[in-house]
Amino acid sequence: MNIQYLKYLVAIERHGSITKAAEALFVSQPYLSKVVKETEDEYHISIFTRGKNGINLTDNGRVFIDTAAQLLENVEQFNHMFKSDFADVNRLRISCVSSSYPMDAYLQLLNRYPQDRLRFHYRETTNNQVIDDVYTNAADAGVIIGTEDNWKMLENLLRIRHIALHKILDMETHLIVREGHPLTKKSGSITLEDIYRYNFVLYAQQNQLGIKSIENVYSEGALEHIVDWSIVRQITYVYSRASLHNVLTQTDALALGSQETREQNRQFHIVSIPFPFPKHYPEPKPLSYLCYIHLKDKKLSPIAKEYLDILTSTYSVKR
Repeated sequence: MNIQYLKYLVAIERHGSITKAAEALFVSQPYLSKVVKETEDEYHISIFTRGKNGINLTDNGRVFIDTAAQLLENVEQFNHMFKSDFADVNRLRISCVSSSYPMDAYLQLLNRYPQDRLRFHYRETTNNQVIDDVYTNAADAGVIIGTEDNWKMLENLLRIRHIALHKILDMETHLIVREGHPLTKKSGSITLEDIYRYNFVLYAQQNQLGIKSIENVYSEGALEHIVDWSIVRQITYVYSRASLHNVLTQTDALALGSQETREQNRQFHIVSIPFPFPKHYPEPKPLSYLCYIHLKDKKLSPIAKEYLDILTSTYSVKR
């Protein structure tokens, strides 16, 4: 494949004639005719047909030219990205569940490089999509949440895909409320009866492959044997942290989450309250794990290592 030939062929189609294209490109007409013939011979197709009004694309020629134009655009983007002007750019692609922990670490990383040249991608999605992003090399590293009841299955899936799994934090179930919420001012312990007085905002359920994402970890299913959801008057289902925070900060709704992030109160004006499990609750309290993942046989870049170091050092595993 000759990239320069593709540029010539696209130009011929754009100008509608070999003669006009030759004039615009400052090359001879016989040379462009030679380019057309060599390309048609190489791919065993006819790209152009000649008529009284100039040249026209064949059906195969239309596919060829459209594909060539897309390829040339990608080549231009590639050259723009990796030319010497961009050689000093730090690049990072993070895929993570919708959680304040990975975002907090990401903001800490950005604050370390206020003047540096960066090209970062930060994507919030489900557990399963994070795993797919890492597996397909669409992300340098991922942040997921596992639970006790899916941990073995999660380990097996990642082992099959040659993905390394590192536990960061044991996440205990909490209520998430706005700063100044009535429950934060209640004297004495909070009870289940207290929380039934309020509405809830929850992440929407999105089950795939039996692996729970954060939407499932902190929603109805996680506490189905503790909370009688039929008593709750209103439940708002959301699909992003921004929506969750808006509902929390502007109403008295409750959300389900975990212990506070480093600057949760200062940045978002929301706080975490330990969930009111019954004193004689017969089973272990629901527990989930914040983890990061990456391909085992892929060397992490220095900037990716730094991000994961920040995440780990800020929210280390609690035993």
